[in-house]
Amino acid sequence: MEIYLPKSCENAPRKKIVADFTIALLKQTEEAVKEHAAPDIQIKYLHEKRTIVGIDDVLSYLQKKRTNEICRVEVDQVLTHGKGSAINGQLFLANEQVIDFCYVYLFASTLKTAKVKEIKSYWLI
Repeated sequence: MEIYLPKSCENAPRKKIVADFTIALLKQTEEAVKEHAAPDIQIKYLHEKRTIVGIDDVLSYLQKKRTNEICRVEVDQVLTHGKGSAINGQLFLANEQVIDFCYVYLFASTLKTAKVKEIKSYWLI
């Protein structure tokens, strides 16, 4: 999977966490997800009308969903403010489909070490 991130992600710790966590979800990399997720994380996949609660269920969902259909990820922006963050861009699939995405994050606190508490995932298919 090719990954293109804006340069601004390199010099802001929270932006880097958001970018790394998003890529971990898209690549279904369990260790990276475990590193930044709160135990009671809640991910709302709005395009699937599905909410997954708890780190174990998130990891189970990612394992069942294993796919190599995403060839390239291009991130346009990563925004952070207080406990909230957002990332948006495009996913390029093997079947040549392009999906615009946005993940809106809520962290447990404003600390740099805070875990991801909630994500709302928007995909425009």
